Amino acid sequence: MRIKSTPRERPPRFALVGLLNRINVGGFLCVILIMYAYTWLYLGSLWNPANRLSKVSVGILNEDSGFQLDTMSAAAQAMIKQVTSGRPMGKQIIEQLVGQDQVRFGWRVLDPDTETRKALLDHVDEGEYQFALYIPPSFSMDYATAFQLPNDTAAVPYQQMQIEFIHDQGRNYGSDSMVGSAIVRLISGINHAMATRMLSGPTAQQMRDTMVPAFWIEPLGTTNTVLHPVHRYGQNFAAYISPLVLYISCIGIVTIMHRFMLGDPIVFGHITGQQAQRNAVEIARMERPRPNFDAARVNIDAELNDGDANWDTSLGGDQEMAESPPPPLGVADPTDGVSFAGSSSAVENDGGDANEQPHAVFSIARLIVAKQVVLGVVLFLCSLMIWSVTMCLEGYQFDGAPAVAALFFLFFSGCAFIGVVNLLCCLFGLDGFSLPAALLLIIFLTTGSAILSEDLAPGFYLLGKGLPFYYAVRGLRYIYFGSLSNGMWLNCVVLAVWLVASSIASIIAGVHKERRRRGIVFSHLAYIRQRRRERHERFRQRRQMLKQRLLSTEV
Repeated sequence: MRIKSTPRERPPRFALVGLLNRINVGGFLCVILIMYAYTWLYLGSLWNPANRLSKVSVGILNEDSGFQLDTMSAAAQAMIKQVTSGRPMGKQIIEQLVGQDQVRFGWRVLDPDTETRKALLDHVDEGEYQFALYIPPSFSMDYATAFQLPNDTAAVPYQQMQIEFIHDQGRNYGSDSMVGSAIVRLISGINHAMATRMLSGPTAQQMRDTMVPAFWIEPLGTTNTVLHPVHRYGQNFAAYISPLVLYISCIGIVTIMHRFMLGDPIVFGHITGQQAQRNAVEIARMERPRPNFDAARVNIDAELNDGDANWDTSLGGDQEMAESPPPPLGVADPTDGVSFAGSSSAVENDGGDANEQPHAVFSIARLIVAKQVVLGVVLFLCSLMIWSVTMCLEGYQFDGAPAVAALFFLFFSGCAFIGVVNLLCCLFGLDGFSLPAALLLIIFLTTGSAILSEDLAPGFYLLGKGLPFYYAVRGLRYIYFGSLSNGMWLNCVVLAVWLVASSIASIIAGVHKERRRRGIVFSHLAYIRQRRRERHERFRQRRQMLKQRLLSTEV
């Protein structure tokens, strides 16, 4: 009876069909979606921030004393009452600022009975208001000096009306420039409206004859008061480029550590001194796709010499290999063409208990502490190199703290970054953590108040106030420019919390990963040793059987 053979599966006609599978397609879709998220995050944070100026708080303090009519001539009093109805100019300007639709800010009108100019400066310096406008007591009287009536002995020289614009340039140079431009446009619109109103009424000709020509050029001017100026344009970028480069350095450091830093030695039996060095044999990397485990350097109590290892397959070696049990789960068969004997030649066994199980030389705690020390040293060197670039450039600025404080703050921020990156590597594996780390980099850059302040971004970008990059940038801006000195303690506390939390989580994940790695390595070594013992024993028996056959043949 003929047994009908099963038909063989036909290979695919196109190479593309053989290359694509669920894992590949899923990976490509993840890359596409993450790139889409990158673009949204970056462009969304910078797309038309002028529409969100209403979220920018601007304090206004009006200390205008009004018109002192008793010091003017009767003709000047009549003219001013006719034009202004006796209302102080400061109050009129505030009404125009708050009620206009051209540029809407988050106006905060302060009470002049309880607030002073010094208090207004403190509000801006401490971050309660991002910007401020101050109207001095002589504002209305400066307006009165524009009326130069003939034969008026009480007239004084013309003094332009001035509004003081108070801002902290070091807090965020990009937002400061944008809001400053908006304030200039707003004042220009008020000037145009004021001149148009005065020249279009029934007293237009009288206004032209009595007011000084300089008034029509620019009735209302502004004076800038910069609390923490930025002397070098590039140092504004250094406040967030330095942490950004440091984060990228952390990705590289973690990648090198997990890819190339070997694990601790693992030994069979008790081997000490120079004997352990002689018997050192490096096992090939034993990694699963995810997570990636460190390579193990092992010392094997070899029982077979070079002659025994090269046994003759003509004596049934293939059959014996086929009869051997499969390797442990997740472990490749050491006989499938991969050499597990290391890069050097086999070594002689100089001692050791043949029945003792493999064990690690160093504890997991010592191994993790050693790796953390290496990470810290390399991270400090990276921080030193990044910090030195600013020191080498001309005219560097350190108004808030000494220059060395920037170095240690960079290192402190880097410790928080590297804890997060190391945790991502432990969670997603060495081959899978690059995309989450890059996505986190874009989130840091767009939500960390780096280019524009968080008030000029959509509400989602307030997420940055809970991330370490935001506080690293703020801390460097304080050290460079002295901005927001009252919030430096918060920067350090948040970074310390991220440092401790991410370090603990990464250590726990690292311990779990090391235990799994050691389990795989131990199972490999025990399996290899058992196979060598069985193979050696079978070889010895076959050799004995062959000798007996030869003797019987001779007899």
